[in-house]
Parts: sequence; structure tokens; C-alpha cells
Amino acid sequence: MDLYLVPIKKFRNIFLQVLIINIILMGVTFLLFRNDIPLIPGYRAGKSFTNPLLILIIAIAVIHTFQQRKYLMAVSLIQDFEIRLTQYAKFYRKRMIWYIFSVLTSCLLCLLSQRDIFLYYCGADVLLSLPFYPSAFLLKRELRTNDIILY
Repeated sequence: MDLYLVPIKKFRNIFLQVLIINIILMGVTFLLFRNDIPLIPGYRAGKSFTNPLLILIIAIAVIHTFQQRKYLMAVSLIQDFEIRLTQYAKFYRKRMIWYIFSVLTSCLLCLLSQRDIFLYYCGADVLLSLPFYPSAFLLKRELRTNDIILY
């Protein structure tokens, strides 16, 4: 039985930075939306523009989720733990960047259309990122080994 050491600080820093960025983006969007300040003065995107865009974003998110799952399975099959951890760190960083992209897109759509549904999507994205706080449970599940010690 080999025990593997995982430096958790790098993962936590990435998570906290992304969470702070997303909360700031959401807060600024909320303030601009609440004060009825559009992103482009005099322009308000209608439902005919935002609804197809919303469907496109959901489709991209579903495709991206399947690609992430496939990549994570490939990473978990790597035998050498150091290489697996390095590949997982890249995967984790990309996953967190995806949350920034998703929140930023929802914020822009909220400000372009002045529709509050996109603000709710921002909040949902922030809440959906919380289970990916780096913990022993998450790393053991995604790296598919129980012999992990966090330091």
C-alpha cells in the first residue's frame, strides 16, 4: 500500500481565486442590473436574441461536461500517480476557468438583455462550483485512489 502526498494548497488557491472572481462579477452585475444600467446604453437585446443564445450556451455546457468526464476517466487510468496528479491539476484548472467563463457569459447576457434570469444563472454557477472545493473526498473520488494524504 503506497501513500501519495498531494499538495492541496495549489488547488485551494485556484478554487478561492475563481470563487472570488465569480462573486465579484456577480456582484457588479447585480449592482448594474439593479440600477438599470445597461452594458451598451440605448441597446436592449430582446428575447429573440437571448433565448437562442441561452439554448446554445446550455448545449455547449452539456457537451463540455461529457468531454470533462471523458478526460477525467482517461486521467484516472494513468498508472504513475505523479503524472496522474499533474494531469488532474491541469484538468482542475480548466474546470475552474470554465466556471469563470460561464459566470462571465451569464453576466454579459444579463446586462445586455436586462433580464434577471441570467443573474440567477450566475448564482447557480457559483453554487455549482462549491462542491469542487479541493478536499480529500473529492481528490480520492476523482483520482480513484484512497491512499491520498493532503499536505
